[in-house]
Amino acid sequence: MDTFSILALNTGNSFLKFSLFQRSIDAPINPTIKGCISDIGGASTLTWTYGTIHAHIGIAVNNHNEAAEWAFDWLQNLWPLGSLLDNVNVVEHRFVDYGKRYNAPVIVDENVITQLEAFIPHAIPHNTKAIMILIASQKLLAKKALTVVTFDTALIHDIDEPTTELDEIRH
Repeated sequence: MDTFSILALNTGNSFLKFSLFQRSIDAPINPTIKGCISDIGGASTLTWTYGTIHAHIGIAVNNHNEAAEWAFDWLQNLWPLGSLLDNVNVVEHRFVDYGKRYNAPVIVDENVITQLEAFIPHAIPHNTKAIMILIASQKLLAKKALTVVTFDTALIHDIDEPTTELDEIRH
């Protein structure tokens, strides 16, 4: 393997951010391209950066599933670079709140997807859309790339709930 690539995806309520990082043998990992599809369902735009090249174009995407399809097709067929997805080894997704269940990144399988779907109520707008993007990336890249999810709550999983004087009075 000459290069190792990681595609990082960050889903928000009205955006999909992506970054592709590559590492060659005996070289540090470097960002290759990054972008964001914003205002999904509205006047959507794709903003991207490749080295010193920056671009901003209007696109038509009505939902996060269409945004994922658009982004993956764009990365697959980006001229003059050719496919940036051919050498992707890892796809990383950011999720919001999974309480104390997950305190570190986890490799995605059907069981993990089921558990993630069960936690949708913890952050409904974000998690619903993040799972859409996860499933879309699995359809395209699961046979050639490992999929991992990371959680915002992983950094604070072992912090006790804050207590206040009011909590002490109630108990």
